[in-house]
Amino acid sequence: MNPQTKRFGVIFWLHLIILILAWSSPFWVPWIFILAIILAYQLQIIFIGDCILTKKQFANENEKVTFNSFLLSLFGINISKEKAETLAKYTLPMIILTLALLWQIILGNSI
Repeated sequence: MNPQTKRFGVIFWLHLIILILAWSSPFWVPWIFILAIILAYQLQIIFIGDCILTKKQFANENEKVTFNSFLLSLFGINISKEKAETLAKYTLPMIILTLALLWQIILGNSI
């Protein structure tokens, strides 16, 4: 399988679907479940060292590639791998949880 096919194969689409679901989750998933998913994700980072889908998709890359940096580069947005990693591991989960708390508790939208 050539590298281009692997980059846009099943793992790419699965990863993209999971990210879209995660980004939209504050509006349809109870915040307590979002917190549990974030904790599970953080445990994956601690024990495996990275997202398992990212490891699988970019296993043969010479440099550290994150799915977020790869995805953004498709739109001409180039950020450092370190910033993309911080964004994926810490910033986005906290934004998603904060949005869920704001939408569900502060604004009173029941899920």
